[in-house]
Amino acid sequence: MKRQEIKFIFDSFLKVNPCLSRLAMIADHPPRWVHSIYFDTKEGFLYHQSQEGIVPRKKIRLRWYNNENYLCQGVWEEKWSFEHYREKKSQSYFYDAPKSVQDILRLSPDQLLIPTAMVSYRRTYFKNAKGIRSTWDQNIVYQGINRKLEINHQKSLEHLSVFEIKTPHDMSKDESTSVVGHPSSRFSKYCRAIEALRVF
Repeated sequence: MKRQEIKFIFDSFLKVNPCLSRLAMIADHPPRWVHSIYFDTKEGFLYHQSQEGIVPRKKIRLRWYNNENYLCQGVWEEKWSFEHYREKKSQSYFYDAPKSVQDILRLSPDQLLIPTAMVSYRRTYFKNAKGIRSTWDQNIVYQGINRKLEINHQKSLEHLSVFEIKTPHDMSKDESTSVVGHPSSRFSKYCRAIEALRVF
């Protein structure tokens, strides 16, 4: 599905709450922890594409929620960014026993990937009567991970939180930002993880 994702950066919920009121947002799903392991080439090709703002570009990640075992159950996602919209392809998987990184990577047609960073955060979900959805991500943590999918001692805490509006791709971005009353920003958790952990 094509959609726009408009991000706003805040340092506290006190600043997010007025935005929810202006957009008439209500809770849509119980808050939960989101965990993602990102994959890239050993040269960081996808990271550099994102940093340079090249379109189209993509991110590749293994995602799971709360305390599920990511080697047994999760979602493999490939997320594409185009000039005016985003698209995401997801593939759920379930194994009876933990598998190796090689088994995980068979979910992707690109076999030249390595795990580069893990990102975790607490996500709260909202929607309004117009069908517009939004999320608020807080307590963001970046962690190092090795090629065997083992989390290492590297860890960095993000001091900012991200409020994101997800709208149909044909909706005016200016309309959404004017209602929020706060400037939108680029914010890539993957890029910030790579920089905080000094992966490349």
